[in-house]
Amino acid sequence: MLADYQLGYDPGGNRWVSLAVRGSAPFNVSTGLAYDPKRRLVWLVSAGPMAGDVFVLRFDAATADVKAVGDLAGPPAATSGRQRSSTVRA
Repeated sequence: MLADYQLGYDPGGNRWVSLAVRGSAPFNVSTGLAYDPKRRLVWLVSAGPMAGDVFVLRFDAATADVKAVGDLAGPPAATSGRQRSSTVRA
């Protein structure tokens, strides 16, 4: 993901999207997220390098900068002409 964009899921469109979000948050395997429907906030608690830090996001879908994930990826990298095998072995 490019700076200032976070990966998100659009359940209405059943697709992954890129969301423009100012600032940064310490996402890692120990990150806790919770949605507060009363206040319409997303709370993030870090347990990684910034342990104990709390971040809050108020997301407004009507004004959000949402892009398809592929729109930020750029063109595919050139290949040498050889294809890698995608065979999965059990």
